[in-house]
Amino acid sequence: MDYEREKYEQNFKVLDLFAGIGGFSLGFYKSGFEVVAAIEQNKKMCDIYSYNFQNVKVICTNIENIDMQQVPDFDVLIGCLPWTSFSVAGKKIFLKIALYQKNWKLLV
Repeated sequence: MDYEREKYEQNFKVLDLFAGIGGFSLGFYKSGFEVVAAIEQNKKMCDIYSYNFQNVKVICTNIENIDMQQVPDFDVLIGCLPWTSFSVAGKKIFLKIALYQKNWKLLV
């Protein structure tokens, strides 16, 4: 990507969970962070992410199945949990309890 970005002496390495097409990664990249890997389970999203961030390792699998040997070393963990349960554009359900609890267990 040819975006202007901040320059820092040390680039912290970032792992992006539930990466989608990379919106959260883009913000961190533009702030001077080095995004080293992204995890997303949706194949179409993985393809778009790979197109947008050609130097980032994209691991296209359900996060429950991740083999940490596949994940490069990182300093910062970011993630945007699936929002469809919260969105007024979705089914207007506050949350799908099983999905929500499962994702938080993975992060804790």
